[in-house]
This record gives sequence, C-alpha cells and structure tokens, in this order.
Amino acid sequence: MNSILIIDNQPLLRLGLKRLISANYKGYHVYEAGNALNLPSSIDLTEMSIIVWGLEPDSDVVDIDDIHTLRNKFPQANLIVYSDNISHWRSLTGFSKKAVAYISKQASEKEHICCLQSVMDGKTYVYQAANQ
Repeated sequence: MNSILIIDNQPLLRLGLKRLISANYKGYHVYEAGNALNLPSSIDLTEMSIIVWGLEPDSDVVDIDDIHTLRNKFPQANLIVYSDNISHWRSLTGFSKKAVAYISKQASEKEHICCLQSVMDGKTYVYQAANQ
C-alpha cells in the first residue's frame, strides 16, 4: 500500500504537492482528485495508504459526513488534513482516530515532508501553529 491521494479543489496546490511528494518518495504512487466524488478510475481504493485532504480556507467547520465518506471509501488510509484554517484541526480533535495529521497549506516544503514522514511512521502530526 504505497499510494497517496491528494484531494483538493485547487489544481495548482494539488500539482505542487504531488511534485513535492513524488520527488521525495519515489516508491509511492501519487494520485489527485478535485473532490472525493470524482476519483480517477485508475485508483485501487483498497490500496490507498494516505489521503491528503485539502479543505476550503473560508469554511469554518469540517463536515463530519465528509470524514465518514472518506473512511468508507478508504478504510485503511491515514488522513492528513491540509488547510489554512486552524479551526478545521480543532474541530477534528474529538475524532483523533479519523485524522492523524494536520498541516497548513502555507507550511514549508520541509514541514510537509516531516508531516508525511510522521504519518508514514505511524505517528500523529500537528502543524506547530495549530498548537498555539
């Protein structure tokens, strides 16, 4: 299970993150989708190991139904919430088994790699600014 799916409705952010991951993790297949409903047909849903879920910065809440949908489609995958709105992470704290990491879309490349590596190592990761 060496596959990562990036879900974000902003194509340039998806492309940049895909290039960053591909350059640093050669053994991983990286897929992208604008949303969880329109996934590439080449994806084996049971083989996804990590989902990087980009959330809308102007939204104040996370729709828990979206988390359940992702969990049903990708039961074995670890979830990284990728957002600029810290309240997204705070709204997920009661669902710690649903999301294993939070990172800002504005974090550095090094920070994104550190986040991915932590999740690959089975650890929870929270972007530093979210702890303040």
